[in-house]
Amino acid sequence: MFKQKLKEILSDDIWILILLTIGFLGWLINIDFITMPLLGILSLLIFLICDDIKNVFAIVISIPFFINSINTTFNIIMLGIALLFFVIGLLFFIIKQIIKKSNFTKGKMFWATIIYLIAHLLGGFIGHFNIIHSIVILLMVLLTYAMYWLALNFTTNLKRYFQLLFITLGVILSVQLLIEYFKVDQPFHLAILSKNIVFIGVQNINIAAIYFIFAMLSVLTLGFKHKYDYLFSLASLIFAICTYFTYSRMGTLTCFILLFAALLYTFIKSSNKKIYLGVGLTFLLIAILTTIIFYDRIIKLLDWYISLGFKGNGRDELYPWCFEKFIENPLFGIGFVADETVPTMLMFDNIILAHNTILQYLTSLGIVGSIMMIYYHYKEYKIAFTKFNDFKFFNLLQILTITIFGMAATKDIFLVILLTFLIVLSEKDADNSIIYSTQTQHNRKMKKEKYNEKKEGSDTIC
Repeated sequence: MFKQKLKEILSDDIWILILLTIGFLGWLINIDFITMPLLGILSLLIFLICDDIKNVFAIVISIPFFINSINTTFNIIMLGIALLFFVIGLLFFIIKQIIKKSNFTKGKMFWATIIYLIAHLLGGFIGHFNIIHSIVILLMVLLTYAMYWLALNFTTNLKRYFQLLFITLGVILSVQLLIEYFKVDQPFHLAILSKNIVFIGVQNINIAAIYFIFAMLSVLTLGFKHKYDYLFSLASLIFAICTYFTYSRMGTLTCFILLFAALLYTFIKSSNKKIYLGVGLTFLLIAILTTIIFYDRIIKLLDWYISLGFKGNGRDELYPWCFEKFIENPLFGIGFVADETVPTMLMFDNIILAHNTILQYLTSLGIVGSIMMIYYHYKEYKIAFTKFNDFKFFNLLQILTITIFGMAATKDIFLVILLTFLIVLSEKDADNSIIYSTQTQHNRKMKKEKYNEKKEGSDTIC
């Protein structure tokens, strides 16, 4: 009885808020050396007790934002302990399901993942092979597929879960971004123009921009066909503004393109078109008046984007270097770790981060691996477009966010796992036709309760 109650508690969506709050507090008061192992223990408990293990995903995608530093041996040890708890729980759960012979599926991305793994293991195979690098790649791909397999087979209500997760994480990241600007040794109105924020936790600010976009799209998804959908649309603008203040050029450009597409789609499908249009025009009028009144200050906000334009920010040296290495090693590339210094702004200056997905494939995997990766991305988008519906429209925008972002930045392991979750959402898509808004779900619940009451009454009469 106690175990069943504990299982219900640990499976509740409220853990999104609890887990992210623990991580945030650890970051805020600089006790992440305590909160990281604590989150590891909680992930272990979820794996040991729950049948629906989706709450571990909140930890997986948010953890880099809540680590203050990995510069000391002590912090690395604490992070290692947290990872150990997670891995023990993960292996226990997988072995338990195999022993139980649970009815699970390998998923539509299984063979695509095998090809992904082979392509990456072949990268640098001729002349640049390194057994340690190959083991690291193998472990990372296995972890990614494990997250895919778990999400596909051992979760329920995953759509709503990720909507709430992205929104909650978006709110917390906005608070972290604000705090980081307050740390800048300038008055706030100047600090917010300083563009000095490069990391939140140990995660790059560009990745934070992606999460703000996901939060924005999740608000629109949650409010889709809702009675007050226009209010959800207004709320989504908060995260669009947060994206802007990351000063991620690709993030900001992607954000406003996808925001326009999402708002237009929501308006077309809305049953409140007149109110929606009225609210939109009112907001636009306010924005125009604000621009006229505060023109000089707004120009200052735009100045950095205007002055930087399409400058490479280091890419003008990195791209030619990567292309040169591809020309020297055209078939299998040179892998992901170079024997020389890579012209990059990161401290890991021998790791090849091409800041462009196509160039990354050519440099690291060569022509052979790049061709193999075409199949992986074909499967990814085939799943996204199969039985296309309202939910899949917003899901596709999120997938496109990572794809577009990859044209000018590097996709780390966390983004790859995040993309895997998006594919699962599209593959599962249990509803198959519509997004069930909060109001719709509430109405269905009420009808079910009334039906059960009538049924109990009829049973009593009999």
